Amino acid sequence: MRPSCCICMETIHASSSSSDGNSVSATECGHVFHDVCLRRWLTTSNSCPTCRKQLHDEKIVKLFLDGADLLPDGCIRNEGGPLRLIQRQLCVARSQLEEAAAVEKRQAEEAHALRGNVRRLEGVARTYNSKYVNMMRENGRLRSQLRYLREEVRDRRILRRENSALQNELRSKERQLAISEEIRKRMDHAMGGLRVQLDQREALLQQQVQQIQALQERSHHHAEFTFQSIQWPLPSWSDRSDDSPQRKPMLPSQGTVDREDNLKNSAIGLAETNYRYRQNTNSSARLKTFAR
Repeated sequence: MRPSCCICMETIHASSSSSDGNSVSATECGHVFHDVCLRRWLTTSNSCPTCRKQLHDEKIVKLFLDGADLLPDGCIRNEGGPLRLIQRQLCVARSQLEEAAAVEKRQAEEAHALRGNVRRLEGVARTYNSKYVNMMRENGRLRSQLRYLREEVRDRRILRRENSALQNELRSKERQLAISEEIRKRMDHAMGGLRVQLDQREALLQQQVQQIQALQERSHHHAEFTFQSIQWPLPSWSDRSDDSPQRKPMLPSQGTVDREDNLKNSAIGLAETNYRYRQNTNSSARLKTFAR
């Protein structure tokens, strides 16, 4: 029975030259392959094609088979061809199965790693989602605070305008109060003068009243004296002779009448002065009430 290469499924031929394409190499696990096929295999995988054991390039041994069984064409006799073909197919199927199992294992490991990455990313996503929810709540709170601050700023502007208007009104009232105080001072001064005039008029009126009373008393005594000096009963005009002098009744003198008129005029002037004084007093009281 001749050995075969599980990589290319060809029978291994003996070769006396190391440079021949049919050179044979053996792994440390004892399996034999064409040297070219094994080198090509190692470029894609570091495991043995038959047993999947880890291979190392420095531990591969090149074999030199004896050429006694060589035919004239340099090939080994092909004995038991159908059996070798089945063995070759079985070796290939086993190799493919092992390779598929390795791929499946590698894919399972990758899937496990991917599931781990997915779980990690889901955790990160939940963290970011929680942060997003918190940020939205904070954003809502800040928006509410911003609206409150805007309303407060608007209220302060309104209060500032009202304060400015009140200050202007206060300054206007202060000016009016200063004017009122000046008017009050002038009116107090005028009232002082009027009070002096009133006192003088009252003193003068008192003197004039006393003079009127004295004149009235003298007029009364004079009238009584005149009445007593008249002869009663008076003679009629028929009994009176033409040459008898006519006596006229005694009347008050013209100077007395003039003095009475002057006294009346003084009393009227005093009443007018008193009326003006009362009017000024009422005006001053109203100004004081307005100033308060």
